Amino acid sequence: PADGPAGACDGIVLRNRHVVLLLVDGLGDGYLRRSPAGGDLIGQRVGALSSVFPSTTASAITSVMTGLAPIQHGLLGWFVRDSRFGGVLAPLPMTLRAGGEVRGMLRMRRLFPYRTLFQQLPCRSTLVSPFDIVDSPYNRRHGRGASRIGYRGLAGLVAAIREAVVAHGPAGGYVYAYYPRFDSMSHAFGVGSS
Repeated sequence: PADGPAGACDGIVLRNRHVVLLLVDGLGDGYLRRSPAGGDLIGQRVGALSSVFPSTTASAITSVMTGLAPIQHGLLGWFVRDSRFGGVLAPLPMTLRAGGEVRGMLRMRRLFPYRTLFQQLPCRSTLVSPFDIVDSPYNRRHGRGASRIGYRGLAGLVAAIREAVVAHGPAGGYVYAYYPRFDSMSHAFGVGSS
């Protein structure tokens, strides 16, 4: 709000100076409402967000990190075709489907020419991501405008979020925290498995 503290994220921070968006990859509102395991989280639920279409990791997290729809940022799935860089590639790990690393002069700028949400916010921002991917080419490009903190394990995630909020200080800020474990376990064992 206009009468809020200097540096607050106008339009995002309404009554709170600190906003934390915890994205649990693959965890949908429907699952939370159906599953007994969702009890603790559903008790804190204020409302539902719908995902993008297609609702793949590459499409959804790119939209969250840029504020753009998939048709605007162009990442419509795990694999995309781009003949400039050797055909079919996986943009998140920056690998070719046929194997090997995506190479090319200015490849990141040419593949991802848009600004990030963090660059557009008028407040401090932090991207919290697993340690093994926090400094990946994808996160470095899509995290421009934010500081980055890596974590290991669920306790590390909580500690990293706390560290980011404390670092933002009294003026507040925006924390985007990514947790991929639910999605990877669902791919390995099925969403209905114990």
